[in-house]
Amino acid sequence: MFLDTETTGLDEADQVVELALLDARGAVLLDTLVRPSCAVAEGARSVHGITDAELAGAPAWAEVDAQLRQLTAGRLLVSHNAGFDARLVDQTSDAHGCAPLVAAEWACTMELLTGANGGRWPDLGLALSIVGAAPPEGAAHRARYDAECCRRIVLALAAAGTT
Repeated sequence: MFLDTETTGLDEADQVVELALLDARGAVLLDTLVRPSCAVAEGARSVHGITDAELAGAPAWAEVDAQLRQLTAGRLLVSHNAGFDARLVDQTSDAHGCAPLVAAEWACTMELLTGANGGRWPDLGLALSIVGAAPPEGAAHRARYDAECCRRIVLALAAAGTT
């Protein structure tokens, strides 16, 4: 399963404001905004463009968390910068009084392609280019788009026999 988040920022108190989960075929299992209990930092907003007005009507984390747990229990989750996504999901759970998410394992497309990028972590656009995958339609730095990029990266690596 391919997971991506957009967040209120990068720090220890920040939370998820958007989450998408796709299966290996590209079916969207979850694609939702999430109403945080803290403010969105301007730096984060300038990246993803999610407004306070959009978040005001979004579901609370507890609702999203229940769906996410049901869909991911015991599954492999793949993200670009998996350590960040895993941390922000757990921070958001903690901030809303929910238990940490338990997945079977997390895998990271960013780390997977670091060697092919001269030892540096590639951003998603470069990662797609490295594996020869076309970018999807849609807006970069939104959870569904970024999760689809991860899926395309893994499919391209599998087709090349490198996963």
